[in-house]
Amino acid sequence: MFPILNVGPLAIQAPGLIILVGLWVWFMVNDRFAEKFMINSEVLSNNFFYSLLLGLVGARIAFIIQTPRAFLDNPIAIISPNLALFDFMSGILITILVFLILTQRKKISMKDTLDAITPGLLMFLAFVALSFFASGSLYGLPGKLPWSIYLWGTDRHPLQLYYLVLFLLGGVFIIQEIKKDYPQGTIFFLGLTIISLITVFLEAFRGSPSAMIGTVRIPQFVAFILLIISIRNIKVDKTATNVDSYPENISS
Repeated sequence: MFPILNVGPLAIQAPGLIILVGLWVWFMVNDRFAEKFMINSEVLSNNFFYSLLLGLVGARIAFIIQTPRAFLDNPIAIISPNLALFDFMSGILITILVFLILTQRKKISMKDTLDAITPGLLMFLAFVALSFFASGSLYGLPGKLPWSIYLWGTDRHPLQLYYLVLFLLGGVFIIQEIKKDYPQGTIFFLGLTIISLITVFLEAFRGSPSAMIGTVRIPQFVAFILLIISIRNIKVDKTATNVDSYPENISS
């Protein structure tokens, strides 16, 4: 694993750097497909940026509220880029809430917006998997395989790389499908189906600790529920196109 990159006198946390690159890729992919859904790419990028920024701030504040002792002796840690000092669940919820509010205020179609950001989401998740590989977290079960990696004292399934490859393949598939004219929201639910299937399948290879409900992992359970919801919402009637819908989506 490579948690730290030494560049001259600088020691850079590789997982954080990978996440930042992944966010940049997500921004670029959003710009590419915004016009397909009649959305102003600049408006989408601004909404996206402010949502992520407030989400990060909220994630740090939530972590401070939950573990104030971690900052009493070292207040400078409040502005530390250390990923371990963020409450990511709170950050994700805040990011989603802010994004929904900004999208509604700009009077942009929510379904078209979700469709536009879906291919970039899958690409970003591939970078998240790579960041886990760099840090050595989200590791797989022990296993003697030709492609096993040695981690935490034994040979293991390279679970992070499984996620990386499957998310990349899913992103390529969505990029191909996005060129077609599906009803609004279909691309998003296709992407959510792919993400849910990958999670349900690969959680079975997870060796790192995870919250459980009986013998079922919570991420696996949540992904299964999302899988059912997404499949029920996929519409393949191409007579209702998203390109000609909501011409008012071009906002400024």
